[in-house]
Amino acid sequence: MTHSLANRETRTAINYALSARGIPLKVCSQCLALKSLVDFEKFTSASDGLRSFCRACRTADRARRYFGDPEYRAKHNARAVQWSKANPDRVRELASARGAARRVANASKVPDPSVMKRCGGRCGQLLPETAFRFDRGTRDGLRPTCRNCTADCRRRCRKAHGTPEGQTCYLCGEAILTASGAWVDHVVPRSKGGGDEPENLRWTHGGCNGARHNKPLTAEQMQRLELVSSAA
Repeated sequence: MTHSLANRETRTAINYALSARGIPLKVCSQCLALKSLVDFEKFTSASDGLRSFCRACRTADRARRYFGDPEYRAKHNARAVQWSKANPDRVRELASARGAARRVANASKVPDPSVMKRCGGRCGQLLPETAFRFDRGTRDGLRPTCRNCTADCRRRCRKAHGTPEGQTCYLCGEAILTASGAWVDHVVPRSKGGGDEPENLRWTHGGCNGARHNKPLTAEQMQRLELVSSAA
């Protein structure tokens, strides 16, 4: 049976009637649901200044195209990298906001010994959550590597580059004040094939490490890395 709002003319008539009465609602052209105007993105070419489909439908459509069309995925990733390089301040701002939101969401996180998680470090084992330290700013509130791999990585970095106190974080250019606030950053991320060799390890601030994640280094960060490496 055809939905009563599947007809474009019917939807248009309803939307015009709602607008004329000052009611902040609109029918989505894809899910055919009546939604608030705040659920629609701005689109200046439209008569009402809004897209015909809601944000949720737009997100779902992008996800289908991203995972189903390799060419679209390649173009999307290239645009994302280009935008990140052109807007470094905005990238840091968004990363900080995501971290803050995750810290609030994970404030009451308690590691569950019955829940298993794959270690992103050298061991790569499937371990219970209790084998990981807290990191409230991540998705699950835990560090990506287990306690043993984290300790081993810190030992390697300390042996190769000394203690972190007083060293320069090449990601932001500021000094590292305490060992507790220092994390080991992989110049080439593990997810991109980087290992735990001394030349691939550097001390950074924990916040800088989390904000970078596995993104490529900027030209400024590459320059600071060369200075840090030459001074070592």
